Amino acid sequence: MLGATCGDSLAALALTDFPCMKLAASKGLSAGIVLGGLILKLPQIIKMMAAKSGDGVSFTSYAMESAAMAIGLAYNYRQGYPFGTYGETLFIVCQNIFVMLLIMKYAGKHAGVLVTAVAVLAGGYALVDPHLTSAAQLLTLQQASVVFGNLSKCPQILSNYRKKNTGQLSAATVAMQLLGSMARVFTTATEVKDTTILLNFAAASLLNMVVFYQCIAY
Repeated sequence: MLGATCGDSLAALALTDFPCMKLAASKGLSAGIVLGGLILKLPQIIKMMAAKSGDGVSFTSYAMESAAMAIGLAYNYRQGYPFGTYGETLFIVCQNIFVMLLIMKYAGKHAGVLVTAVAVLAGGYALVDPHLTSAAQLLTLQQASVVFGNLSKCPQILSNYRKKNTGQLSAATVAMQLLGSMARVFTTATEVKDTTILLNFAAASLLNMVVFYQCIAY
């Protein structure tokens, strides 16, 4: 996980070995983020189910975010990057899908539930299979996802601004997203050094700050 050199350095408590200390901190953060991904959207799901409403939660935002994250998940997996640097994405996408299904259900759009589920499964399979999506195509999609994935926050931000309230949007989930995206800036810069992914998390952090501010202000 840390490599023989860093493992020996940490075992010897060489606190001045800053590169190894930085790597250890990144690995620890990554593990925490992946575990946090297991429950990231649970406050949102619980709040919606308790109210039996998806009011204030933007389906468009969730759909765009899920598509971007699915692309990122496939890209990281096929690039062979450490699972710890992107693992939470898998759990978040699954929870996002559930949130979208709840929005459809509470809006009375039962046909939309089936369409959403089928689209997600088909799209996910196509992204992972190199025979359906080449490495070059996936890289292009990953670069594009930096844009539309972060633009996914805009419908939610605009909805909050127009209504001057956040409805059933969970402040706890937004806060965890903000902390997670900020931590991912550090872990990506330390372990992966992929500019496309780094820019994605940096932009996500800024937009998550805006949504979190709205949760407090409204």
